[in-house]
Amino acid sequence: MDKSSKPKRSKNPEENKLDLEFRQILCVIKQFIPYVNSNSHLSAYRSWLEKLSSVQTEKANRNRYLIELAKQIKDNVLVYPFHEKPSGVDLEQFTEAESDGELTEEGNSILCDVLCNANNISADSSLIMPKEYSQNVQERQGNVENIGTNDLSCPKMPEESSWLDLTDGDESQTSIQVAQLNGSGDTKKETKSIQFKDDTTTKEVVDGKVPLKNTNFVPADWKDTIEALQMRLTETLNQNEDLKRMLESQNTALSYEVKAREEVEGKLKKSSELFEKQSEIIHVRNEEAFKKFETSVQMELNDVHHSYQIRMEEMKANYEARIAEIKLEFENDKKAKDQEICRLSEIIHQQCTRMSNEITALKTQVESTFNHKPEDKIILLQKCISKMNKFYQKSEKEYLKQIEKLKQDIEFKDKLQLIQMKTQHAELTVQSSVDRQKHIDDIVNNLEVKYIKMLEMHEKQVMESKKIDDERLQYLKDLLEKHNISFKVF
Repeated sequence: MDKSSKPKRSKNPEENKLDLEFRQILCVIKQFIPYVNSNSHLSAYRSWLEKLSSVQTEKANRNRYLIELAKQIKDNVLVYPFHEKPSGVDLEQFTEAESDGELTEEGNSILCDVLCNANNISADSSLIMPKEYSQNVQERQGNVENIGTNDLSCPKMPEESSWLDLTDGDESQTSIQVAQLNGSGDTKKETKSIQFKDDTTTKEVVDGKVPLKNTNFVPADWKDTIEALQMRLTETLNQNEDLKRMLESQNTALSYEVKAREEVEGKLKKSSELFEKQSEIIHVRNEEAFKKFETSVQMELNDVHHSYQIRMEEMKANYEARIAEIKLEFENDKKAKDQEICRLSEIIHQQCTRMSNEITALKTQVESTFNHKPEDKIILLQKCISKMNKFYQKSEKEYLKQIEKLKQDIEFKDKLQLIQMKTQHAELTVQSSVDRQKHIDDIVNNLEVKYIKMLEMHEKQVMESKKIDDERLQYLKDLLEKHNISFKVF
């Protein structure tokens, strides 16, 4: 609505001429549409007409396309370039295809006549009087000239003319003048009938059917002739007076119509100027309201962004503190495990020391017991050594198993703590994103509701203003129609 209220750019005469040509071709196309009997053709024609009507640049190329389309509609065909649906891009330069020769010459001639008429029509925006009204004015002007030239200026009749010739000639001339002054459409028919009557009379005189008057006139005939001429002169003067009165009344009515038309045109012009001013005021108010609305939205968005930054910083600080706590717990657990390992190592070392002491004691005992028998001593030592080896291997395996188990426990706890840290990080991130999105959605919804209400209120104001203007224009149109005054909508 804001765009429509902007002042339109004035078109140059060439564009006006192309637009006029475009409308003339559309009028021709409208005559041929009812004779198209294919739904697919109708759908293609409609899509191409909509495409061509939306073109605002390269109007000469658009008109060439429309001429070609009009030819095809006239011949009820669908060939290049209209056999495919129009694309969304601009029109290409029009090139005639070889299949254009199949079109009839009748469509070409009709379109050529239309384009010639379109080129001859003036693009002036002044008011045009109706054809009948202009013809009536011309006839009235001609009648005034006839009255001025024919009043008391009839040619003198010769003295030798008979009463029959005088009467017939006067009646013929008078009937023709009356027909011309009354604006009758049967003037030609009356003239032909009068000429036929004169020819018939002349023929009868020649054939001897009508007896000729004697050349020896009697004074009574002269007296009758003078009285008849005086009577004809009086009738002619009365007719002239009647015609003058009719002309004056028609001139008065014409001046009244012209004055009424000027008043109506002035009112129409004032109403159009008032409508333009109101539209401009509404446009300015809409722009100011939109700027205020945009500023408020920007401020609210800045506040939301600032609050989001503060909340992110707080969450980041909490997250870093939580990570520090988890790291401290991990270090404490690690120290505890190291202490446990040291304790176990010390226990194992004590066991090994005890075992070595026991072995030494056994060895001393064996030596004291079997000093006299070296072979028995060797056998006993071998048995002791084998037992000690087995016990040592068993202890070593158990020690390695305990060490491996401790390592697995430590790795499991490390992984568990890492997973917990990642889970907490993801939960914090998701929670912050959800809160932010929810807050932004609430703000956007509130702004949409506010903007929709503003648009509805503005639309209501525009509709009320348009309704008032339409009622005013309808009143002026009714006034023009009441006085039978032609008008042209601006």
